[in-house]
Amino acid sequence: MYSLRLLGVIALEGPSGPVSGRVAQRRRLALLGLLGAVADRGWAREKLIGLLWPDANDDQARHLLSDSVYVIRQALGEDAVISSGDVLRLNPEVIWTDVGAFEAAIKRGALSEAVELYRGPFLDGFNAGGALELERWVETERPRLAELYAQTLETLAQHAEGAEEHAEA
Repeated sequence: MYSLRLLGVIALEGPSGPVSGRVAQRRRLALLGLLGAVADRGWAREKLIGLLWPDANDDQARHLLSDSVYVIRQALGEDAVISSGDVLRLNPEVIWTDVGAFEAAIKRGALSEAVELYRGPFLDGFNAGGALELERWVETERPRLAELYAQTLETLAQHAEGAEEHAEA
């Protein structure tokens, strides 16, 4: 299984360590980040094109997306990216993401686990190389996840205080 860390500095790791090569190029990592951030909801191809290659003409942009998906599948496995009609998403059986695990932990009430998963701001320091729409999206997603983290910490502190575990609070 591969792991994709998006909370803090972006990192893609496989069974034998960090993944490098063409799959680790900036726009491909950005594509993985987009897919990893929305879990099973996925993204429409047109939206991905608009976020990642807004200045390319339609044919060129479609080719760039297809090539990126091809490279990802070659490096991480044919099942790494699932295509359902016009929607692309990551296969959670092939690629684990910290964002998905973070949100799932909060939903099931495993708040301490969620706090451990949050290693910093979403895509901290990541530069998309001039993809302004992607950068705008990241700037809306980053505070959403930071707010979830802050709420989780607040809830843990309140529980600890209620149990009179003042040092823990």
